[in-house]
Amino acid sequence: DVEVGHSIFHSGDTNTRIHFGTDIIYFDAGSTDYDKLRITSTGIVVNEDSQDYDFRLESNGNQNMIFVDGGNSRIGIGTGTPLNKFQINHPGQDGDNGLMIVRSDTSTGDGDLLGGIGFDSTDGNVPSSVLEASAFIVAKAAEDHSTGDKGGDLIFGASKVNEDDDTVSTEHMRIDANGHVGIGVNDAVDPLQVLCDSDGHGLTLEENSGGETYTIGVDSAGDLNFYNSAATTPSMKLDDGGDLGIGTGTSNPPYRLTVRGNNNAISASGYIRLGNDDFTPGSGTPLFILNRR
Repeated sequence: DVEVGHSIFHSGDTNTRIHFGTDIIYFDAGSTDYDKLRITSTGIVVNEDSQDYDFRLESNGNQNMIFVDGGNSRIGIGTGTPLNKFQINHPGQDGDNGLMIVRSDTSTGDGDLLGGIGFDSTDGNVPSSVLEASAFIVAKAAEDHSTGDKGGDLIFGASKVNEDDDTVSTEHMRIDANGHVGIGVNDAVDPLQVLCDSDGHGLTLEENSGGETYTIGVDSAGDLNFYNSAATTPSMKLDDGGDLGIGTGTSNPPYRLTVRGNNNAISASGYIRLGNDDFTPGSGTPLFILNRR
């Protein structure tokens, strides 16, 4: 055994030393403080005094397996020059091509959470679950998992405005194991399924300059409506019985095809105009106006 006082110094290099305190050991090199490495009875601390010191962990063949950029407060995996808070560099090969989040159990069932990423702030409570984050991306099992069953759903969610913290956020979109995308629904039966809002609006298309829009939606009666720009009255309606109305507003069209209004398509006397010719009921043409009020 060797018993020493407070410190062990390198001969001729007094700022390289090991210092001892009660239940604590300090290691230092090239400075007058003891902040590079501290070992206590409760833990191990690197760079206790928050100095501009880098930390590097090397593996077999990778000199920057883990790198902490002390000056910029960044962490790199596979890189000594991380450009953001956390950066992973990889060669894109099996076993070394990204980040895996893995549920650790032997009985993963249909609907179980596989993992996720949450986005939130320290203004208010920081959530203890990614499902309570202001916005999240999570994955869930789409079936009971085994070596031959690995189905999964990818879910996107966000808190609604005025929603409290520590509350499960709302799922808004899901890509299921069959590749179906559901917006507002979690059991899409087609490649794309959209749940309309309370106004019966489901999809809005906008022209390139942003001046004009067209909205498509299904109302509570099951009618398909088409709205021009911000109009609240549909310009065209296909009701759940298969009758189509153009210019009939919110009223259901009484016939298979009903056209109302005076515009470039319909003259004041009720003709349908195609090109330079007017067609009237009973003229022998194959196109008729069945009803006009």
